[in-house]
Amino acid sequence: MTNQRFADLIDDPQVREMGWFAELESPALGRFETLATPFKLYGADVGPRGAAPAAGEHTFEVLSGAGLTDDELARLAADGVIG
Repeated sequence: MTNQRFADLIDDPQVREMGWFAELESPALGRFETLATPFKLYGADVGPRGAAPAAGEHTFEVLSGAGLTDDELARLAADGVIG
């Protein structure tokens, strides 16, 4: 048995053929590669769909969905609580 390192996994042609890596696009980073789901669920769309959101990127949408009004959100933003 041979010892494998993560670097070996990245370059392994079988791992590539099995689709264990996905290439995504990030507005901040450009194109990058990440781990995909290392298994398939037939009939299900699983795996990476895009880069993670930036910190606070969806704050206003989430808080609006939780019932905060535009005035409340504006006040929180003006007070530096959210931004």
